[in-house]
Amino acid sequence: MARWVQLLRFTMPENHEDGIYSSIKRLVTAAGIACALVALGPASVAFAGPFPTGSAGSDGGGGESEQTPPGTSTASVDSMRGQVLELVNRERAGAGCKPVRSDGTLQTAAQRHSDDMAARGFFDHVNPSGVGPGGRIEAAGYRWSTYGENIARGQESAAVVMAGWMKSPGHKANILNCAFTQLGTGVTLGSGGPWWTQNFAAPACRCPRRRRRALRDLPVRPPSSCRAHGTLRTAPLSAEVASAA
Repeated sequence: MARWVQLLRFTMPENHEDGIYSSIKRLVTAAGIACALVALGPASVAFAGPFPTGSAGSDGGGGESEQTPPGTSTASVDSMRGQVLELVNRERAGAGCKPVRSDGTLQTAAQRHSDDMAARGFFDHVNPSGVGPGGRIEAAGYRWSTYGENIARGQESAAVVMAGWMKSPGHKANILNCAFTQLGTGVTLGSGGPWWTQNFAAPACRCPRRRRRALRDLPVRPPSSCRAHGTLRTAPLSAEVASAA
């Protein structure tokens, strides 16, 4: 019996009436007079469901995924994370995208999700408490402009899980999204796993200080950071205010 694998992928929606979209919409409205949204990244929600036995992403081996022996060192998990980053950037280079950098805060968010899936026995982007990727990334302390998430379970190595993700259009789209600049990878070993999480993101941009000075007397003050990824430009200003820019 071929080895089983499961993978899921999530990309932040631009047009989706849920808590994630609503929170972005409020922030963009408040910042609209200060920052124009140039590129918000992916504009669709895509879930790539579990692969059937023996399909793309399987290594063709026999039986269920081998369980990692107790006491496996943290060094091996760190090595797996490093291998995932290397393979991701190899694929991005071939697609003309800049490499993503490892980010400790995103890694914390990703690792917490992998640990949670293993501990509570679920496999989804939204945990049993109703918290999705955006909420988890924010809870870890990361202020994002755009994000995407891939998850998987049952692949025993970075090479196998990356091969599975790259054979799935949805997961591949996250890996090759040039808007993403940072990556955090979570790996939890043990029963039912390994459990994998990739959190891709780009940080919230900062409004340039010069722009903030120019806008300080406007009726609506811009926030200290704007959830937009790309070039910032001001909305039309009065001649007096514009001259200060």
